[in-house]
Amino acid sequence: MSDRKAAIARECERIEEDALHSAKGHFNTEAGWNRKHLALGIGSVLVASVAGQQAFVDNTYVAAALAFLAAFLAGLATFLSPEKRAEAHGRAGRHYSSLKNRTRVLRTVDLPNLDDEEARQRLETASEQRNDLNETGPGIPRWAYMRAKKDIDARMGAYRADGEQA
Repeated sequence: MSDRKAAIARECERIEEDALHSAKGHFNTEAGWNRKHLALGIGSVLVASVAGQQAFVDNTYVAAALAFLAAFLAGLATFLSPEKRAEAHGRAGRHYSSLKNRTRVLRTVDLPNLDDEEARQRLETASEQRNDLNETGPGIPRWAYMRAKKDIDARMGAYRADGEQA
């Protein structure tokens, strides 16, 4: 392998690593927003139900307080839009996973058969895709990144085909 192709392979590995961390971070964030969505939705339904029950037994102060709490939870769900945020992070995670997979195939399968210039062009395309995802995607909170890093370091989700090299 030429020195240039070896450098391209190393840069592919960097893109794969970036994409893996970003994908897992986005998937962790998606799961967090999904939990918030469920908690707010179920919470508001339960509180509203109890408020209605309290109204029937003429416990008006408790019914009113619970109704305000239910309205607050529903308003919070609308304001935070956890379902939309989860969807955005899930979509970003899938895009990063796709980039990681395409870059791995470039490095492990296609690179030996490409001339240096075509290999450089394919690397540039992958690099531009990573940059576009970094610029346009939602940010990953630190807790989600740290959990992703911990999972990756523990080799969770590693391919058996890669053995100890993953």
